[in-house]
Parts: sequence; structure tokens; C-alpha cells
Amino acid sequence: MTHEATGLGLSGRWVELTQIASNVAVILSALIVLPLYLFQREDTIRLERQQIAAELFMRKYDDKLFESYVRVAEAFDASNEAFEIFYGNQEVGKRQLAQSIVSKAGLQNIKLVTDYFDDILVCVEEQVCDADMAQSLIGQDIRNFYCKARFAGIPELRQEYAYPDYGIRLEKFAGDCAKADGTKS
Repeated sequence: MTHEATGLGLSGRWVELTQIASNVAVILSALIVLPLYLFQREDTIRLERQQIAAELFMRKYDDKLFESYVRVAEAFDASNEAFEIFYGNQEVGKRQLAQSIVSKAGLQNIKLVTDYFDDILVCVEEQVCDADMAQSLIGQDIRNFYCKARFAGIPELRQEYAYPDYGIRLEKFAGDCAKADGTKS
């Protein structure tokens, strides 16, 4: 049957071919644009996560938190030699050292820093923050802090709040502190 017999002339055939071509063009466009859209969307999400991680990192320089962070770091740094001497040796020495550090640093300052680092790890765990960005910006700070605070500060906070898992994210993140700082676990 010819197009003349169906009532479709040359112009009808042309319209039919144009519709087919436009449908194919729409399908091809969708196949090209969809992956680009998904890639761009994924890139946007990654950038948003990086921004959130950077904002959390910058929170470290908030006056109160920074003051606490510095006070805790100074107390730990002043006790570095004592850590090497007492940890792995005498139990009494450990308790005295821990009490001295907590006294110098202030338990609330240790809590503030612990909670700050925990917030970052929750953000990463919940995939709100970019894990690589958080690791590069503050990962070593978290590790260094926990490897000292596990002896002085976190045990006292666990006892004070009757919460045995307090600081557990920091513990998991820090991994083997003996490798990180040379102390005995």
C-alpha cells in the first residue's frame, strides 16, 4: 500500500518522519543529559559535604572552643614526659598524672573538645560531611587528642556522666594509639 492509498501524501510522510526523528532526538538527549545531571548532582553533594566539614573545622577557632582546646593541649604537652614514664609502669603514677592533667586542663574543657571532635565524627558517620576533607583537616588532631585523653579526661567523663561509651567514636577513629604515640595501650 502506498502513501497515496492511505491518504498520506508526501507531506504526511514528512510529518511522520519528523515526529519519529524528534522522538529519537528526545530519547538521545535524555540519555546524554541524564548522566551529566547525575554527575553534576553528585559533584554538588560532594562539594556541600566538603563545605560542611570545613565549617566544622573552622568552629575549632570559636573563642570558647579554641580557648578550651589550647588549655587541654598545653596540659597534655606539659605531661608528655610523664606519659612516657608512667604509662606502662605504676598504676598509682597513672592516677596521679591523670588527676594532674585533668586539674590543669579542666574537665569541662576536655568535655568541650571531646564533644567537638565527636560532632565531626558523627557528621562523617552520617555522611553529612566529606570524610576525606575531615580526615585531612582534623584527623590527626582527633587522634592526638584521644591518645592522651583516653588516660586523662575521658575516663573521668565516662564516670561523671555514667556513660561507659563516652568518646567511643574517637576511640574507634584513633585506632591503635601505641602506634601513633609510642605509649603502651
